[in-house]
Amino acid sequence: MIDCVIESDKNLRNRLSFFTAALCFLFSYFLSVIHDAKAQTRFSTRVDGVIRTGLVYVPQSKTPTPDNRFPMVFVLHDAYSNAHQAMYQTNMNKTAEDFGFIVVYPNGTLSEIKKYYTWNAGECCGPAAEDYANDAQYLEKLIDRVGGRYNGDRDRVYFTGHGNGGMMSYRMVCEAADRI
Repeated sequence: MIDCVIESDKNLRNRLSFFTAALCFLFSYFLSVIHDAKAQTRFSTRVDGVIRTGLVYVPQSKTPTPDNRFPMVFVLHDAYSNAHQAMYQTNMNKTAEDFGFIVVYPNGTLSEIKKYYTWNAGECCGPAAEDYANDAQYLEKLIDRVGGRYNGDRDRVYFTGHGNGGMMSYRMVCEAADRI
């Protein structure tokens, strides 16, 4: 009987430790959300009659290059993810502050059931590819829009992504090599 009580106390301590760690993580996460919310801007633009959305982060601590232009880095989320998740998973806003560039976090194509985003990376992935969404046109339009609105340098445009977003980045390099 005493062994059961001791084992039960260990399990309780382990659960409390996990719960405490989870609360600390959530608290730090929400602090970062509050900090990043000050410098990020939501955007929407229409492509082929569809409203597309995302986030733009412009560094607050840096000034543009002598020609008054910031390089632009597009960060493309994975399938079934979104712009907000890409921003928090990559921590690219801090890097943008440190090195002085604009970060663009566009959302992919929203599925018909309105629950998740994917990119049409050619042969892959999900509803965006199945519906032949024109994600390349959308991203090219964003290069011009962000460049014009936030002093982005259209000659220094970079793409990166995770999973389906990485595949879309490769597609952009192939289809818009003169711009990226």
